Amino acid sequence: MQAMLDPTWQPLLATPPFPEFVSGHSAQSGAAAQVLGDLFGPQTAFIDNTHQARGAGYEPRSFASFAAFADEAASSRLYGGIHFRSGNEVGLSEGQKVGRNVSALRFRR
Repeated sequence: MQAMLDPTWQPLLATPPFPEFVSGHSAQSGAAAQVLGDLFGPQTAFIDNTHQARGAGYEPRSFASFAAFADEAASSRLYGGIHFRSGNEVGLSEGQKVGRNVSALRFRR
């Protein structure tokens, strides 16, 4: 990033010791968003209260859809300096494929 975009840029996180391509967080988020969208509807809005107990600065977050949540999770990997955009985009796409396969499974009761 520094050589290509801005020599003064510093990542928010240390570069982790794993491959850049594809983003695992993006793939997992894409799969989860696909399955949740299949279960509850793709345009289901929701509020994420996950970190509210941590106090100030961790207010609930609103999302218009599960896909919007997954997109933000993928973008966080870019802004953290962990993945390039292509790794996030392909991760989301591959995760959605996994999610569609999971949603197609028929479980016995």
